[in-house]
Amino acid sequence: MPLLDVFTQTLRSIGFAAIPKVGGTIPVPETIFDILIIAIIIYYVLKIVQASKALQLFQGLAVFFLALIIADNISRWLGLIALNWMIRSVLQVLPMTLPILLAILFQPELRKAIGTLGQKSVFSKAIDFMEAQEVNTLVNEICQAVGHMSDRKHGAIIAIERQVGLGDYENGATKIDAQANSALIETIFYPGSALHDGGIIIRGERIAYARCVFPLSQDPNLDPDIGTRHRAAVGLSEETDAIIVVVSETSGIISLATAGSLTRYLSRVELEGLLKYMIKSRGKVFANLRRPNVS
Repeated sequence: MPLLDVFTQTLRSIGFAAIPKVGGTIPVPETIFDILIIAIIIYYVLKIVQASKALQLFQGLAVFFLALIIADNISRWLGLIALNWMIRSVLQVLPMTLPILLAILFQPELRKAIGTLGQKSVFSKAIDFMEAQEVNTLVNEICQAVGHMSDRKHGAIIAIERQVGLGDYENGATKIDAQANSALIETIFYPGSALHDGGIIIRGERIAYARCVFPLSQDPNLDPDIGTRHRAAVGLSEETDAIIVVVSETSGIISLATAGSLTRYLSRVELEGLLKYMIKSRGKVFANLRRPNVS
């Protein structure tokens, strides 16, 4: 039996009765073109979903659907008739209601995707997949700006987006969409600038948004002396895998937040080493950071 027919029969057996039967010889060029179009659509849907916390919800739905299929097979094997009937009923109804369910769950993401369709940021390169030279250049620009702002005691909060998108924090922010460089970062956080309140989001090699409002951490174990910027940095790191750099406007202390933890009193050289190591680790989440040995 052809592979496509086997795949179709498998889908039909778990409740996708709406899939039509394909008879005769399958035309190869048309099939390849068909699969290519579907692959492109799925790719860009996942790109849009990844730009927000909806990715976690999407993964949860996938796990739930897989669990139903496994439970269906186990209940049938054990002879649990009532349980199997209930699971099969859900699997039969789910394909018909799934589009409506997805539209309800992902309504904010769908509205935003339609509004930003065709914009350059949708096609930007994720920072975890940048070349080593690109990462080094970006980190050097960030650390140069952070070093200058620390000397001048200009407060700043810089969120570097990784696998979990920060699209949820763009609402009400100011779009920048410019190549990240130290001069621009320092200009944004200059105390007299209209953009200095809030944080910036760096997506790939570009500054995507400024004046972003990040969630404050409610962790009671945080140092009570830290300010709003530091709590916002920790709060964002609790909800996403972003790397957040903070400069205190009262002391000039450089801090780094990741995975719900805050590392303070970093030098520019220490910050540069940590950022390069973390970004080049491609998606790995770090907690309880230790300062690198710097000679």
